[in-house]
Amino acid sequence: MGDTFKNTGNMDVSKLLSERQQAMAQLQQLDVQIVTMLAAEASNSFQPLAQNTVKEAIEKNLGTMKVTELCMIADVAPGTYYNALTKLGTVKVQSLQRLLNTIGLELFIGQRNTEPMNYHGNQKDE
Repeated sequence: MGDTFKNTGNMDVSKLLSERQQAMAQLQQLDVQIVTMLAAEASNSFQPLAQNTVKEAIEKNLGTMKVTELCMIADVAPGTYYNALTKLGTVKVQSLQRLLNTIGLELFIGQRNTEPMNYHGNQKDE
């Protein structure tokens, strides 16, 4: 173990310090990547059924598909699409499921893990 720290003559202190700085920079880059990946995973997790979360999910997952194409494939009227983005309470569950399924999402029912919200995505006033 003592040999590990023995100065071999080939490396001086400044070179070791330089290598340490490079390693620290790499660790900082890894930290940024980890935080970015965790944020991406969190955005792919379950979301409450609220106006803002539905709108964000649809807009994020629509990709290059045109609204007319989405509506045709999902077999819903364009008005239903726009209502899902702006007036969620007026959209039938089956229509919302067809829209979401067409862009690779699914509507679930599960245990609530957030504070109660109204359908606009705001916390309810109690």
